[in-house]
Amino acid sequence: MIIHSTYTDQNLLALLRRGDHKAFTEIYKRYWSVLYLHARHMLREEDQARDVVQEVFTMMWNKHSEFQPTINLNAYLYKSVRNRILNIIRHGKIKENYLADLGDFVDREVVQTDELVRYNDLKRLIEKEISNMPPKMREVFEMSRREGLSHAEIGERLGISDLTVKKQVSKAVTILRKKFKIPLISLVILLRILP
Repeated sequence: MIIHSTYTDQNLLALLRRGDHKAFTEIYKRYWSVLYLHARHMLREEDQARDVVQEVFTMMWNKHSEFQPTINLNAYLYKSVRNRILNIIRHGKIKENYLADLGDFVDREVVQTDELVRYNDLKRLIEKEISNMPPKMREVFEMSRREGLSHAEIGERLGISDLTVKKQVSKAVTILRKKFKIPLISLVILLRILP
């Protein structure tokens, strides 16, 4: 009898590729709750978070024969959830609580245009600040935030320790926090949604 819970992610991906439904079920059990928490944290809406995670797993099953056992399953799933959320945000399907509060007082189109202008300005300022970071720090930070790589993966690629990667990312975040004078959680959310 095969006990799928003892398999590594790579073993499960190899089985999934052959259409093994039990391997898919094990991946689902391993990752559903952490992906849901991640999605809920980004969206702040439980129903949308559940839908996003469900869509990611549905897509995974539908494309099971295309998966290579060498991919990093954890990074792949987190990136898939993040991309789905970005699509929701881009298509305006997420409620912005502060906009709803202002809705009674300000014309909706003016607010949306103003928000878009401010979003683009902030995006440009953040990009400029990132480009001004020391080259190694910028490289580490972009690999962490844009590519979604773990500290270990970055360290392996660049031939540096996990601790060095962690320090570089921490310094980069500190630079951005001080520059824009925003709380850490707001910065983290901004960095996740800015392409």
